[in-house]
Amino acid sequence: MKKFDLHERLIDFAVQIINITDNLKTTKAGNHLSGQIVRSGTAPSLNYSEAQSAESRNDFIHKMPVVLKELRETHSNLKIILRAKLFLGQEIEIDKAIKENDELKSESELIPWLQVVLYVVTCVDHTVLDRIMYTSSVL
Repeated sequence: MKKFDLHERLIDFAVQIINITDNLKTTKAGNHLSGQIVRSGTAPSLNYSEAQSAESRNDFIHKMPVVLKELRETHSNLKIILRAKLFLGQEIEIDKAIKENDELKSESELIPWLQVVLYVVTCVDHTVLDRIMYTSSVL
């Protein structure tokens, strides 16, 4: 997989989260966190997909920060699951998911996109945003 194939990485991460939810204890807390993390853990891929085919500049600008927000929520959910010992599988699986989550939200992957988006929001010339939207859809 290419380093910049962010969408594929987000899809793989969503699958990883789904597999984790299938191995949570069926307690009240386990069931609650399972629902929470399956939503927040699959949302980054879905929002990134939507951003690539945004209907407007504002739609694109709105969806990209949501990707990061959902990754942050997923990170908290993973930490809670780990500390509360709600995962029935091997702890290394949670550790791998936390590591991938950290990489996805790191400066080398997602944050430059958000910085570009925030910069473009302040620009008067929206042709720059049009180029960014086009370029991100062909990556």
